[in-house]
Amino acid sequence: MTDEQRRLPLTDELHNENKEPPVTASDVARDDPAVALEDTLKALDRSRKAISQVKKKKDNSLNVLISAHDNIIATLQQLTEDILPRLTSERHRLLQVRDDIFANRREDLKRAAEHAAWAVTTMERYDYVGCFKVSYKQERVTIEVGSEMYAKNIGQVDGTKLFAYLDSARKTLDDSHFDRSLFFRTLKDAISLARILEMERTGKVPIRKLYALMVLVRQSRDERFLKRPIQKSFNDYSTAQFVYDLARFGQNGWTLGTERLASQTPNMATIS
Repeated sequence: MTDEQRRLPLTDELHNENKEPPVTASDVARDDPAVALEDTLKALDRSRKAISQVKKKKDNSLNVLISAHDNIIATLQQLTEDILPRLTSERHRLLQVRDDIFANRREDLKRAAEHAAWAVTTMERYDYVGCFKVSYKQERVTIEVGSEMYAKNIGQVDGTKLFAYLDSARKTLDDSHFDRSLFFRTLKDAISLARILEMERTGKVPIRKLYALMVLVRQSRDERFLKRPIQKSFNDYSTAQFVYDLARFGQNGWTLGTERLASQTPNMATIS
């Protein structure tokens, strides 16, 4: 082999062809989504300025018009060939991150609930967690008790924190004073009022109408409200609390003494 042949770096050249090009600082910057957004704004601003210059000049020569069009075309080419693919890629990545966060939220919620010995049933778009129905719409969460709204559009993507909210909500429902005998007596008075107002049908009162009358009867027994019947002395009683109390009453049977509370389940809109 001659000296000239020894100096031919054929092997090295072939090896170098298969190597990845070195990553530069500018390459890293181009992958930054913030840089892509900044480049988009700069490109659009250049296009806007080109159009603005043409509008300002009353007597535009052909060269001025051609230059303006060149600037606009260059901007559109940069957006289409460079910036748009980067933004599309970043959007896809963010969507995947969002989906992962939402999936983890439900898993973390289930794990925290089961650790606290709560019953959990997972459905396609919502979960039953303890006494709550938890529905999801992206980062927003809606919480119901039975079919009654407890909280709507809560912005929470952390499953552990979401369970802490549910746990606090459960304690709030539990802390509401509940006397089984008084609750049953209030129900009977509300039904009697429904009969006076001719709200009953074939001996039954729709639960939503009964709830409204329950609120009236409760207020009629509130000494503070009777002394000064204003909004501040009104004792709020939500539909969610009413449904929860109704369930508390039923936990020990639907009877009190020789009397029995009859209902049609499970649709709260038709319970009587």
